[in-house]
Amino acid sequence: MDSLCIEIENEINEIINNKGLLVAEKNVDPDPHTYSFWNNEVTRAQKNGGRLFISR
Repeated sequence: MDSLCIEIENEINEIINNKGLLVAEKNVDPDPHTYSFWNNEVTRAQKNGGRLFISR
């Protein structure tokens, strides 16, 4: 999971640096419900050993 996160972060940084995309400045804290949702998703993915989808 850590290597996947690092790879995604590197790709995002490359896109931002190479394409000259503007990043908005954060003026307010994120919505607590949205933050909680994504935090729970990251925790679930970590518990699943980094697998993003549950096979049925």
